[in-house]
Amino acid sequence: MPRKTRTWIVMADSACARIVAYDGPSDTFHAVDGAFFENPSAHLHIRDMGTDKTARCIESLGGARHAIEPHVDWRREDRIAFAKKIIAYLEKAERDKKFDRIVLAAPPTMLGHLRAALENTKIQCTVKSVRKDLMKVPAAKLAAQLNKAVTA
Repeated sequence: MPRKTRTWIVMADSACARIVAYDGPSDTFHAVDGAFFENPSAHLHIRDMGTDKTARCIESLGGARHAIEPHVDWRREDRIAFAKKIIAYLEKAERDKKFDRIVLAAPPTMLGHLRAALENTKIQCTVKSVRKDLMKVPAAKLAAQLNKAVTA
């Protein structure tokens, strides 16, 4: 009898992520222990991220002072760091042989950050993507949303 394919579904948005496991058609989706991640800085105001105070410039005519927009998109950098944290967890779990394939389910922007972080790792398993925000979907209803991704 062939061994079941263990699939981990990584559902993420910019504020939190969770991983559920699926072991085959006779199994239901169940949460992976210790695989819930939170990004507390996702809800911060942009002025609270990065540097302490925005840079100022003096107008060449009249001496008025204006704030300068930062050259770094702090929200984007925060999302990239959060994606790297999730992928680092997956890399360790793959070394421990906890899954055979991964399905990434996230909104398009976060999915891009996850896939970019995945490119810089040694993860060798099959990876599929679903462009949906499934963070608020209960585990009992995940099968309807992910049926095509986990069975193919």
